Amino acid sequence: MKRSRWFLGLAATLMIASHGQAKGPAFTDPNQAGPDYSIQGEYVGDLETPDGKVRVGVQVIAAGNGRFRSVG
Repeated sequence: MKRSRWFLGLAATLMIASHGQAKGPAFTDPNQAGPDYSIQGEYVGDLETPDGKVRVGVQVIAAGNGRFRSVG
């Protein structure tokens, strides 16, 4: 019983870990990475609100094929 629980836990961990891996090519040279690479990065600016200016930031992550994800 103990061994089967351990195996089940290991299998679940490996399935979760393999699901999160990136697909597609990886680049080490920015010149070969394509146009999306130049857009991704960290951006910061001021946002006007009724209470005044608020400093905001966002991280833009290239997802490939002209798609992006933002965090911030």
